[in-house]
Formats: sequence, C-alpha cells, structure tokens
Amino acid sequence: MSLLWVMLALRRALLREWAMGRTKKDERVVVVCGHPGCGKSQTVRRSRVTKCDGYMCKRDHGPGDRPPPGMVREVVWQAAGGFDGWRDIVLDAVQRAAFARAERLALFALAQGIPRAETDALASALVAPAGRGRRHLLTVTGAGVEGVGVEVSTGIGLTEDGRVEIEDVHAVALTVLLLRSKREGGAVLRTFTDETAYFTPKGTPVPVKELRGWFLADHMMHPLSSDEMREALTTDVESGTSILLERGVRPEAAWRVPWRSLPLGLDSGTDPTDSGKGA
Repeated sequence: MSLLWVMLALRRALLREWAMGRTKKDERVVVVCGHPGCGKSQTVRRSRVTKCDGYMCKRDHGPGDRPPPGMVREVVWQAAGGFDGWRDIVLDAVQRAAFARAERLALFALAQGIPRAETDALASALVAPAGRGRRHLLTVTGAGVEGVGVEVSTGIGLTEDGRVEIEDVHAVALTVLLLRSKREGGAVLRTFTDETAYFTPKGTPVPVKELRGWFLADHMMHPLSSDEMREALTTDVESGTSILLERGVRPEAAWRVPWRSLPLGLDSGTDPTDSGKGA
C-alpha cells in the first residue's frame, strides 16, 4: 500500500507540474516594437516568443546603433508572432574567423567601387612627406560591415618620378571607406630607412623602420605623436602591461594628411557599408 500511495502521489505531482507548465506556455504576453515613436504592439502566446534584446514590427524599425565591439547583431525572424527580433551575440573563435573572412570579402567588394583616383590621392598624401623612392608598409585596421575587426596591409610608395605604387589597393580603399563612414579605425605606416638596425644570423642586414600612426574617426585622420606611438607599441592590448619595443623600430610623429582637399567623396558623410535598413 505504501508503494502504491507513493506512485499515486508522484503521478499527481507530475500532472500538476505539466498543467502549470502548459498554463505558463499558453499565457499571453504583450510585445512592443522597440523603435522610438512607433509603439505598435501585439499580444501573443508566451510559447511563440523567442527571447531577444528587442523586437521590431518591420525591418527598418531595428536599433539604429551598431553592436558593441566584439559582438555581432543577429536577426531572429518572427521572434514574437509577426514581430522580428534582434540580439547582440558574442562569437567564438571559429565564428569570428568565419565572420572575419566574410568581412574581408565584403570590404574587398566595396573597394571595387572606390575610384582608383581616390586611392592614389590618399596613398600619395600618406607617403609624400617621407620623400620619393622610399619603401613603406601600410597596415589599416577597422570595423567591417558586421562590426568584426578587419586588418589589411600593403606595400606602398612613390617612385622617383612621382608615380604611386600600391601592391594591394584594398588597404588604401579600406582607409577611404573608414573616412567616409562613422567607424573608427587606425592606420600605421612603416617606412624602411637606409640605416641598419641589426644583422640576421646569416648576415642579412635588417633596416631601421620608422613607424607613424593615425587614428581614424569622425571622417578625420588624427596623427599620433611619437610619444603616443611609442606608448601604443609598448603596451599589451589585452592586459595593458608594458612590453619591449620591437627591435629595429623607431616611433615617429605622424604628419597631418590634408584629407579634406583630397577627392575622397566625403561631402555627404554617408557610410557606404550601411544600407540604412534593418538591425
């Protein structure tokens, strides 16, 4: 009898939990569009609501800001009845690598639309103060279409007769895109000098490299001083601790780039990577 009683009690408890869970799932909730000034809402069953950071009654009622650094924005179709939802998620290493490849391809596609005259003009303005006939390595970093960091490098220089030479035009085109947009980024120019820093074990001379940097933001190129450049080169990005300066590197003050006078299409201030719709 005691065993039968226990089985009956357990059955009643399970039925009660099932009924409560079903009632909770069938409970109706009000979902409101998060777009400012919209206020449209709908009542749906809780079981039809996918948890999101926000909801939108139509595609162009998503959040106007971009996701925080290191995160991407995921759109959940019909997250709450007829409303779509959005949420900012953190990517793991594999996902970040996949997004980085996609970002790079997307930016390369956008770079095809940048006239060569614009990239040549910016490249010339970047390296001209260093003089003709010198070799440089330009590295540009910035947030791509989905906010994932992208880094592109290219050899760059001016010949003795003043012609611009760019190994990979996408790096300079990325700089143009960052200047046109509201995204932040950075540009570092390594200039190879005739001085010898040291010799490799095989006796190959390694030249001294002058490093100059610019911070890109608000459609502007902000030159860094030699002290700011040294601090950036001797500080670990993740831990903030001091590290040794790279051997054979000499931080230098960056010069002002007259970007306003360059034909970079900056009058509109529009972001070529932003369609103006969606999340």
